[in-house]
Amino acid sequence: MRGPEKVFGRTGGALRPFPLGEEVEVAYKFWPRCWGSGYATEAATSCLGYGFRALHLERIVGITQEANAGSQRVLEKIGMSYERGVVMWGSPQRMYAVDRYEWKETEASR
Repeated sequence: MRGPEKVFGRTGGALRPFPLGEEVEVAYKFWPRCWGSGYATEAATSCLGYGFRALHLERIVGITQEANAGSQRVLEKIGMSYERGVVMWGSPQRMYAVDRYEWKETEASR
């Protein structure tokens, strides 16, 4: 039986259509009590692997609130690079991205 004390957050639909174009976005959300535990990095890394290996995607993006330094670190750890600022959901966001070639190089160095 699951109780609230056992739920970490969600990664369901972790690869989803990106609202500003034809790209695919990696998405994750964990409850604050789980931040800093590496769960987001692990989940996002798995999602990129699935997206590039199984789905044969050419590029994956990630969006985070401008003020969310923790999520920005996650996206950087998984090999994404900052591309540009965008305004979504009424607030400034940071857009990160990685393409298949860059990801393969990052994976080879791990």
